[in-house]
Amino acid sequence: MEHVNQYYDNIESARSAVKRLIKSGLAVKIRNNLYTCISGETDAPVANRYQIAGAITSTSYLSHHSAMEYYGISDQIFYEVYVSSNTMFRDFEFDGYTFCYVCSKCNEGVETVKYSGGVRIADGCTEDEKRTRSEDDVVNHNKNLLPFRKSVPFQYSANLKLYIVIAHNEQLPTYSHG
Repeated sequence: MEHVNQYYDNIESARSAVKRLIKSGLAVKIRNNLYTCISGETDAPVANRYQIAGAITSTSYLSHHSAMEYYGISDQIFYEVYVSSNTMFRDFEFDGYTFCYVCSKCNEGVETVKYSGGVRIADGCTEDEKRTRSEDDVVNHNKNLLPFRKSVPFQYSANLKLYIVIAHNEQLPTYSHG
């Protein structure tokens, strides 16, 4: 609502304008104080699930498998969008997706993607880790991984590194108990 309010003299005028847009079918309510326009071409919401995730709260960002999906690492389509935030919100559904709250444990490694319409996402690294890792760095970092066939640049957390190993058809070691 703050974005709309900047064009009006008071909050009531802004609310009235949003209500008129919704009534005419040009906008739709996502949740309280969060709206998106409807495309005249497709009759679908203009904002995608990644943009919505970054706008839920002032500290919200994509995390977990939703971040992997955004980066193109996942080969599955998920209908749950995991959103980390310092501000708690209730899970909600919109446009066939369930937006799930995850308590943010760290504020480092969150970036706003340029030219994305407000996508905020966990890049998985602290500022000190933002460098290209070679295969030796990765193997030494996580002893459970077999060596890579080639060096791959990483800017992801250990969980994403493990996922990338699986996605590249690498085999994980097996351990016997006993």
